[in-house]
Amino acid sequence: MKQEEKIKWDYRNEINKPLKSGTLLLAQPFMDDPNFIRSTCLIVNHIKEEGTFGFVLNQKTNKKLSHFIDADFNLDFDVYYGGPVGNDSLFFLHTNEHHISGAKKISNNIYWNGNFDEIMEKIEAGIITSSEILFFLGYSGWDKGQLRKEIIENSWIVQNDEHFALKNFTKNLWKNTLLKMKGIYAEFANFPIDPNLN
Repeated sequence: MKQEEKIKWDYRNEINKPLKSGTLLLAQPFMDDPNFIRSTCLIVNHIKEEGTFGFVLNQKTNKKLSHFIDADFNLDFDVYYGGPVGNDSLFFLHTNEHHISGAKKISNNIYWNGNFDEIMEKIEAGIITSSEILFFLGYSGWDKGQLRKEIIENSWIVQNDEHFALKNFTKNLWKNTLLKMKGIYAEFANFPIDPNLN
């Protein structure tokens, strides 16, 4: 018997949870979409009548910010894969402790985008460090109703705990978040990618 057949999973565990800025989406362990295997996505904008916009948080690329931007100062910042849409564009999340104009608050002390020139000036001055900002290539997007449909299809686990920090956005974020949720979610955290191996 396959592992997914042993666990009685029901999308109704997730469908009634609100979708909003700051919501985390964790890929269901048997999702086979190569863009999102074992991914954790942060919703940065959700408008019911329009759709949803967010970033994958736990997939680092092998490129640095200096690969995309020419500058005469240190741009040794990691760049993450934000999702399969708009891969010719850079986005960023930051703590906004240095008051970047135009930044949109997402959750707790995490903000999305803002004035890029201000960001570059503060990086050059050594005011903003890699612990305060993350850069993303591309984003994850869902049309109106698409994300709800995927949740019903058991593709996503919804987590609305907003107590997380940029420093925790690592390759282990998916597993660590499920373990923190406990119960059946913690069981998911230890499933093999290929259920036939269990």
